[in-house]
Amino acid sequence: MIDPSTLPEIQPGIGSPQPADVSLLRRELMREISSVTQQYQLYLRQHVEITPTMRAECLVPTVEQRWLTAELNRLDRQIEKKTKLLLEEQSHRGKGKKPVKMRAPAKRKEQSHG
Repeated sequence: MIDPSTLPEIQPGIGSPQPADVSLLRRELMREISSVTQQYQLYLRQHVEITPTMRAECLVPTVEQRWLTAELNRLDRQIEKKTKLLLEEQSHRGKGKKPVKMRAPAKRKEQSHG
């Protein structure tokens, strides 16, 4: 911060300030601007900016999300297999061949997640 005791006294309305006084005021003002800018940049770095590590931490799935992702992938595979089987069945019917028997999906043991 600017220490007012170091600044020259300038009385309003009594002529123009001396060049040396103006120069001193400009130096003090530039020093103050520099200090405030540095403090603001430090504040941004500490409280506002998101580092790549912080961003990655936000995107890492939790245990529940990993389980959900695995479940969605399993469902996608089942849908894909059933769609492929349906298309094969339709192509066999169109050619007059014997239909393919649909196999029941294998039952899986429920796993405890926790």
